[in-house]
Amino acid sequence: MKTILFSDVAIEDMAAVAALDRSLEQGGLLFGNFNNTDGLPEVLFSTSGGIPQKQNGNTYQPNQDFVHGAIHGAASASLGSVDFMGFWHSHPQGGIEPSPADLVALHDMKGIDGVPLFMVICELQGEKDEQSLYFTALRLEDGKPTQYQPEGFCLKQLVYEVQEVTRHSIEA
Repeated sequence: MKTILFSDVAIEDMAAVAALDRSLEQGGLLFGNFNNTDGLPEVLFSTSGGIPQKQNGNTYQPNQDFVHGAIHGAASASLGSVDFMGFWHSHPQGGIEPSPADLVALHDMKGIDGVPLFMVICELQGEKDEQSLYFTALRLEDGKPTQYQPEGFCLKQLVYEVQEVTRHSIEA
């Protein structure tokens, strides 16, 4: 299995958004670098603002106008040093396995110059004082979904207090 790194900020942001309404699929965008200094993909931060959390039943669907604005905003603010890496979303009904709809979406997810993007699926468990975020990362390689092992700042599970999590967003 391949490796992908996540910063504490990215993990805390995903968990905070997933906790907003645990009955809905929440989601957002991932930003970082496809190849950090160790040659590994690294998610530095995630966003959620401007994206509807529920459309088409209970399936997360990103707002394309927001996506384009956020990508251009991140590129400008970072002077091109941060890449749009893909999307993340929660599975409130349990499990981090990709749904059939996730697998279809994964095949359609292409970034700038046709680079395959990441899809991160997470599930938040536990009570308000102490919650665990379980997640997996997928990317299309050679036409097949390839799973990446989350490592670095977090090994599959993060336990922390959700209170006072700072939200980060990108202005388009």
